Parts: sequence; C-alpha cells; structure tokens
Amino acid sequence: MKTAKLLVTICWIMLISSCRTALPAETPIVTPISDEMNIPTFDSEALNAFRELGREYPGIILSVRGASEEQVQLDSLLFQVVPGKPFKGYYLIGNYFDQGFDFLLIMMLDYEQIWFKLDGEKTFTHKFHLGGSEERIFSVDTPPLSEGFHDLLILVVRDPDNHSSDIPFRIHTAYYIAKTRVNIYVGNANPPRIDFTTFSETIADSAREGAFILSKQERGNIWEGWFTENTTPGEHVRYLIRITGDRKDAQPFALVAFWDYQQTPINGNDVLYGILKPNTLITIPACLIIPESRGAHEFFALYIANPYAELAREKVVRTVKSSPRVLIVVE
Repeated sequence: MKTAKLLVTICWIMLISSCRTALPAETPIVTPISDEMNIPTFDSEALNAFRELGREYPGIILSVRGASEEQVQLDSLLFQVVPGKPFKGYYLIGNYFDQGFDFLLIMMLDYEQIWFKLDGEKTFTHKFHLGGSEERIFSVDTPPLSEGFHDLLILVVRDPDNHSSDIPFRIHTAYYIAKTRVNIYVGNANPPRIDFTTFSETIADSAREGAFILSKQERGNIWEGWFTENTTPGEHVRYLIRITGDRKDAQPFALVAFWDYQQTPINGNDVLYGILKPNTLITIPACLIIPESRGAHEFFALYIANPYAELAREKVVRTVKSSPRVLIVVE
C-alpha cells in the first residue's frame, strides 16, 4: 500500500487587536516530542505561507501528515485505513503568539471524544507548553478504527487552566482554540444517515449572522453571553444555546459540550444533530447538572457544520465554532 502523501490543514487563532504584535521573521523553533522520532517532511511552501500569516495575525497553526504504510491519502482531507487499524499521524503544532502559552490537545471521532496515543502513551487530553514562535511535532495514533466512514476532529485549546473571570478574556476564549477535520474511510463505507432535529426558529438579526453563543437571557438582550456562574454540586443550571444561519442554504450541524475538556451531555445527548436554515435564529434550552468537584471549572460548546460530510468536496462548509468558555465556580 502506498505511503500516505502529505496532508496539510492549517488553522489559526486571531488575537485581539491590542495583542497583535508582529513576530520576527526568523525560522521557528521546531521541537520533536521525542529525540528518536523520525520527523516527517512537511510541505515547506505551504507552511511558510501560513507562518507569515501567523506573524501578521498571531495564532496557532496545526498541520497533519499521514504516517503509516497501512493508510493511504485519497485527497487533501481524506484518508483510507485498513479495518481494525488506527489512524496514525504526525501533528505539527506551532505557536505564533508573541509569548509562550500552555495548550491542550483533544481528539474527537464521529463527534465523540476519544483516547489517543501520543508518543506511545494513552491519554484523553495532552497538555503542553510552547514558547513564542515555537513549533513541535507530535506522533499521535487513534484507537483501532471499525469499518465505516469517520470524521476526525482535532482541537488545540490555548490557556486551558486560565480561570480568569475577566469578561474580555472570556469573550476571546471563543478564538483561543484551533481545530481541523479529516475524513477517514475504513473499508468500503458510505457516510451514515443521520436524523436531524428541526428546532423552533425565528428570523435572525442580520447583524448577528453566524453567531454561536451560550446565554441565560430568555428575553431582553438575548445576545448577552453567559460567561461566569457560581453554583453548588448537584445544581441544575439552565442555559440557552443560540445559533444563527449565515449560509444561503440550510446547513446540518452537530453540537457537543465540554466540562473541563471532557465531553459532557447536552440534555442527555452526547451529540445533538440539527438543521440551521438561512437567516434564522435557533434557541435550544439546555440544562447542565453540576458535578461534585468543587473549585473553578471550564464549560463550553462546539458547533460542527455538516457532520459526516465529505470534506474534500468543493464548497462543503467544514466550519467548527466554539462558544466562549464559561467559568463555573462550584462552592
């Protein structure tokens, strides 16, 4: 079987304008997680282009390269893997902010969080630090994959342990996460059929196209975000998920939520599937049952456009949006 060709998918996070300090034009530091790792060759032209963009708009780059004789790259966003084998890849993650930060790596397969092996060690999340203008290469394997058509989502969260209640910080956490998706065929399989829920909707404010927020405001300023909460163990905290359409056509979506970077249900469902029509506003009432663990916690949701879509097709919207993170203090 042919060795997988290069897959380069780059995501970046823009900083607020007050922090947009351009970085020097020197070559970034590239550090393998293991001295023994056989570092793959990444497409230098593509990476250099995004490095320049990263200097102008400091953020994160995330690049994926196939790394196994048991998988074949069929397109820029599509792999084929032998049934029962993991998807193996090298992930180049670069920090283009002008200072160092902690980051957290999360992986989801078919919109559910999965464990992965990073440099041979099994974990559900991996925390690491990158200095300013530093890049690092990680060797990552998924669990063995069953036959079917899969959507792999890779997330890199900046400042995962920052529990500041500062509202501007909370607002900007929606942009402090890099994400990319790839499709994986395992055996001969077609995308599964999904039953999408039609939620009640209203006409959207044109100024709010493409919005995705968590809120507690049922009336009045419905666009006031939910950023902090003080509560107690076992409390049922009610909140609202608000989404507006920004496409000309109806768009299927998946919703997932995280509590301290571990997937948590929305109204008892690991994943909510729905349809978002053009120029409409969807409001989904939800309830979060507060765990027993006291202290400061982080809660947020993800909007994933076109679940199980063939991402390599022309004009397929593969957007992944994050809500701002909510600081929840359990007393």
